[in-house]
Amino acid sequence: NFFIGNDTNFGNLKQLKLIHIHGNRLSGTVPMLNLTFHNRSSYVSDCGYPSDFKEALSCTECSMCCNSKGDCFPQESITREIYGIDSWVQLSGVVLMCLVGFFGVLASTAFSYARYYSQDVPRSSNLRPSLTRKTEINALEFIGKNSVYQFILGTSWIGWFIFLAVIAAQSTILIIFIRGSEIDLSNDQIDLVFTWYCPRDQDECTDTSDLSLIGWLAFAVMMVSHLLADIINGVKLILLSATEQNNYQTRARYFVGGMILSSIALFTLY
Repeated sequence: NFFIGNDTNFGNLKQLKLIHIHGNRLSGTVPMLNLTFHNRSSYVSDCGYPSDFKEALSCTECSMCCNSKGDCFPQESITREIYGIDSWVQLSGVVLMCLVGFFGVLASTAFSYARYYSQDVPRSSNLRPSLTRKTEINALEFIGKNSVYQFILGTSWIGWFIFLAVIAAQSTILIIFIRGSEIDLSNDQIDLVFTWYCPRDQDECTDTSDLSLIGWLAFAVMMVSHLLADIINGVKLILLSATEQNNYQTRARYFVGGMILSSIALFTLY
């Protein structure tokens, strides 16, 4: 078909089971039909970007949106909300707060355990220098001798500033990727690749993506193998902060360093 215009009133067609109006030059807003569609190929229109018009066709009920290039993408999973959270950025904030809470509980539990079962452990006021030095070496190994994160273990304000600057830069980069993962087919600035194709001579749309389970597994193995060491070392540093072999200031630095090391690694996996 070569339909043109902005009159897309299908409201009186209550028996519709399949609507394919993509590949036309319709504009405006498709009215709500309140129909039940069975699959992704049931309701297809030109509601994706790039569009032939300044504003793409608006269709909130469509199961599939196509762009002016003939590429399509399903719309069904885009507007789902998880407990009132409707964006990946908001969900990231919730996940980050949960991680901070989890690491706080972990440190408190480890501290209570060490204090209850290690009554004979010397306090920081009467520790042997060799024991304190051994703890410092372990902490440095956990956080990484060649890592910028090691500055959080020291007392230099310049080192702390460099540490915070690096964390801010890493967090900003991660947020950019999270924003890029937002799927809004009505936004012409999205980085989403439309991988579906809806032929005009067929009722079913097909996914042309070359992603496979093996590819995802290989990606997961590479990510985990690269980041798992940071997660484990961060947890070790948090557990080290729970021991009474150090003063409160040193233990606080250990906890912050371990929490951030593990959180950044987990955030990257997320």
